[in-house]
Amino acid sequence: MLSRQLLIWTTLTAAIIAAVAAAIFAAFRETSFALGILCGCALGLASFAGLERHVRRTTTGRRGIVMLNFGKYAIIGVAIWILLRAGANGAGLAVGLSIVYISLTVCGIRQARRLRDIEET
Repeated sequence: MLSRQLLIWTTLTAAIIAAVAAAIFAAFRETSFALGILCGCALGLASFAGLERHVRRTTTGRRGIVMLNFGKYAIIGVAIWILLRAGANGAGLAVGLSIVYISLTVCGIRQARRLRDIEET
């Protein structure tokens, strides 16, 4: 399934980018920022995996997905609040969350190129 493959590639790409970014900031003794990047990326990936699962369920005919999405965002909001109270850097969380969407864009473009190449042959 295309969405499952995109989920796997996005997860791998985001994890690699987040690990490299966190290592760079940890090398400069910015551990709070590095922790924020890793936690933000983990939250973003969990959100993206949940979205993929909800889309798959919706296309198979299951209902009640909208309320689950609202609940998911409430849980993510509470998790971000807890992380901020625990001392995670807010800018690091924002960077970590952004990494997921950047990697999703990169993987989507890569997949579109593959599909275009298949259609051209």
